[in-house]
Amino acid sequence: MIKKLLISFITILASMSLFAYDISQKSADDPIKSNNKILVDTFCKNNQNQPFRCYISKTIYDELNKKYIAVGSSNEFNNDGGALILTSKNGIDDWKVIHDVAQVFPQLNNIIKTNSQYFAVGRAGTILSSNDGIHYQKVNFQLNNYKDLNAINFRNIAYNNQNQIIATGINTRTSQLFVAVSNNNGSTWQLNQINTNSYFIVMVDLLWDDQLEQYVSIAINVAINKQFQVALISKDGIQWSKVDMDNTNTGIFEGQSLIKYKDMYLAGGVIQSATTGFVSANLKISKNGGKSWESIKDKNITSITGTIAAIATNDKDIIIVIKKYGEDQSNLKLTILKSSDGLHYNIVSYEFYESQKICAYGAIWDQQKYLITGMLDAAETSNISPIKEQILYSYDGQNWQSPLTQDRPQ
Repeated sequence: MIKKLLISFITILASMSLFAYDISQKSADDPIKSNNKILVDTFCKNNQNQPFRCYISKTIYDELNKKYIAVGSSNEFNNDGGALILTSKNGIDDWKVIHDVAQVFPQLNNIIKTNSQYFAVGRAGTILSSNDGIHYQKVNFQLNNYKDLNAINFRNIAYNNQNQIIATGINTRTSQLFVAVSNNNGSTWQLNQINTNSYFIVMVDLLWDDQLEQYVSIAINVAINKQFQVALISKDGIQWSKVDMDNTNTGIFEGQSLIKYKDMYLAGGVIQSATTGFVSANLKISKNGGKSWESIKDKNITSITGTIAAIATNDKDIIIVIKKYGEDQSNLKLTILKSSDGLHYNIVSYEFYESQKICAYGAIWDQQKYLITGMLDAAETSNISPIKEQILYSYDGQNWQSPLTQDRPQ
């Protein structure tokens, strides 16, 4: 079973995007009924209005400019996966593809908005900047004698709300962990190697904590014949301390999402029991700034065979999105849970699309509604594209809708 998790980690490393989804005004009166809804359209279309396959890895909401931006990869021009950037005014049904970026830049994994600019990161050492979220250019690097920038896959980026931006990534050839740091709001960048005294480590998610003035990341640490989860903490983005998140020895935890909620950190993922081999969703919590972690023992979470793929909060409530596995860990279904304290959770929506495969890879709160970005296997309902992007949205975290569905014919 440990081998299965190692294989899972290698798969994550190979894609390095999780298709997150580090998207989605209609009335929110009725939740989606999985038995009478089908997917009907896609946002990813070329200039000839023909659909192409796309994967959304991260969505953000720019409150100042009242717009959404999503990044990921697409095969609009080639099968290797070029950059994907979409923009929207309502986050639901008006998404538009920026077509020229796929021919110029590689796959993108993440994006942030600082006080004045957007910064997106991705494969081949790519960091892009934009003033308007539409036109992008590569940033200037000071490489410190490092000559293999193209081998670095930047997966995460964070802003400390002052003048520092950091982007973390891994050299896909040597497994070295790197951070690109800008101390002048993105004007210039310096590349540094992160020394964690570990055999092999990759950061999965990253955030900046304004209250404690520190960066926090959850990371997968692989040693010889062993995989375990750690939290990494840094004040300056260059020097990092490491905390073991699997300190109970009850199983192997593999985290996928991280969020700050009130005075706590919550890390969601999957855990495999060290005694039974049972795989279940797992939510870890830290109440002391990431110095120690423990699992939340809520049966509504731990009874689900799956992984927590996304977490979002409006600072009052919190939602977690679980990808539920079938017997062969495929045939994915989606379960959404809600909490008002971060400790106790109720299932609010269960098993969307019972006859189809749906994956969720990102969730945000846009000051008005929750948005979940995912992918839906629509092969049985459409001959246009076997996989399409999927959006779920809710104004209260309780009732969920999708703009890409309609009533199934009787």
